[in-house]
Amino acid sequence: RDKAMNQDKGQARQLAETVAAFRTQGLAPIPFDDLVNGMQAVFAARQSLASGQPVELTPYRMEQIRISEK
Repeated sequence: RDKAMNQDKGQARQLAETVAAFRTQGLAPIPFDDLVNGMQAVFAARQSLASGQPVELTPYRMEQIRISEK
């Protein structure tokens, strides 16, 4: 168990790269669409386990959102 706790899984580097991307308005290491779709899958899996029924997912794409310019 101690070995797993000390194993480098890249979270610190990923966090640092994400913070750097926000600060420089650069690209995040994980695209936003991937984050949203991953979370949708987690919530759908929980819902499916609770209901015993399949849950249909609609892939999220950032370009679906229109941001109006002011």
